[in-house]
Amino acid sequence: MTGNRREKEGACAAFRTDHHRRLDGWKEQARDWTRGEYMPFLVLGAAMLFLHYLVPGLTKDDRYYWNVLNEQDTLSYLIHSWTSWTSRLMIEAAAIWVEHLPMAVWKVLDTAVYTGTGLVLSKLIIRENRRQANQVLCALMLIYPFLHMSTAGWMTTTITYLWPLAAGLCVCLTLKRLWGGKKLHVWEYPCGIVLVLYAGSLEQMSAVMTAVTAAAWVMIWRRGRKSPLPPILFCLSAACVAAVFLCPGNGLRTGSEIRQAFADYGMLSIIDRLQIGVVSTWDQMFFSSDLLFGLLCLMLACAVFMRTEDTFFRAAAVLPFSVSLLMGPLEGIMKEMLPGLTAMEEQLGTYGAVNLINFDWKRSYLVLLIMGAAYTCLVVSFYILYGNTMRGWLLTGVFLLGSATRFVMGFSPTVWKSSDRTYLFLMFAVIICMAAVWHDFGQRWPQRWRSGWLLLLGILAVASVWNCALQMA
Repeated sequence: MTGNRREKEGACAAFRTDHHRRLDGWKEQARDWTRGEYMPFLVLGAAMLFLHYLVPGLTKDDRYYWNVLNEQDTLSYLIHSWTSWTSRLMIEAAAIWVEHLPMAVWKVLDTAVYTGTGLVLSKLIIRENRRQANQVLCALMLIYPFLHMSTAGWMTTTITYLWPLAAGLCVCLTLKRLWGGKKLHVWEYPCGIVLVLYAGSLEQMSAVMTAVTAAAWVMIWRRGRKSPLPPILFCLSAACVAAVFLCPGNGLRTGSEIRQAFADYGMLSIIDRLQIGVVSTWDQMFFSSDLLFGLLCLMLACAVFMRTEDTFFRAAAVLPFSVSLLMGPLEGIMKEMLPGLTAMEEQLGTYGAVNLINFDWKRSYLVLLIMGAAYTCLVVSFYILYGNTMRGWLLTGVFLLGSATRFVMGFSPTVWKSSDRTYLFLMFAVIICMAAVWHDFGQRWPQRWRSGWLLLLGILAVASVWNCALQMA
């Protein structure tokens, strides 16, 4: 009996020891989350959950997708959608199923998607001093004008734009792990396939994923890594691009949108359409008061000033910020002081900067010259900072790909009707570039510069969330 009692006491002691060990492990993980590198994401998640709580009921396209399953089954709807409206089959399927559920489900899912996107971005671009870099990344994600996601209905817009972006970034993280020599789990292969198909369901992302998977395939192959996943993802992404052109519904939708949104769109040449896409994007970047674009220009200027004393390089870095400042926040003052300068923006209209009426006016091309020079200087600033390095070329590629997703909107008659949501991919390219520049250069700036930047980003993040909440409430 005594021996059995001792065995029981020993077992109980071992259980208590193991229990305390697990508790200590959980406490350590909790401390990592609350005090360590993940704390900024808890703040980001809480802020996004608060904003989602304020989202009103079904609006715009949300009402349409909410009712689909009340009238027909999923397969019938997708077949009809393919033949009459769109090639976005996986996005359409997700929309009709998620929007048929209680709206609270979407609010939790979308909060998780947005916060998870931040975590994925952190894994992609941040390597050291992660807490401060994550603070900057999360602040930038809070500065993003989340109201853009309401333009076609909150649920529809996020499922159609934000979720494909998140899916594409998850695929990029998988490819990065392969490039780094990590061995993938078995479940990561089907997940990667599903994610690339979901991301590729959106036209802009199908092109982006084709370019990204092709580049990753080459880079992984040159490192001697052998995996069937990169070529599979590339082929699926290319198939998504082909589906955009082969889908009969896309052509019918384009015709319908021309009649509704841009009646004489069919008369425009390829150059006209390209100009509309490029000019409308540059207008938003330099001739508006958008915070993210202004911050990008300012951060690149600061980084170049700290990196080099070359006068020419510093002048090139300052030009984009000067244009965005004078033609954005200070536009009202400039109208009084230099009315001729601010009159340039008045030339920007439905047909871009140059059209049949003003094509022979010399000043019509001045606005193109200024915006083009500012954009070129932004791109050159990355080279000034990074030189001929892999990270520099990757960031330049991210910025150019993000720009291309908005430039290509000139080839859609909904270039104006689609409103601000089409800037999502460009704005997140800006967020990626800014977070990377801060990580690589900003954390080595003088203490006053770092403190000033962190304070500025914190104030703007709080103000952006508060502004969004006031407009939603």
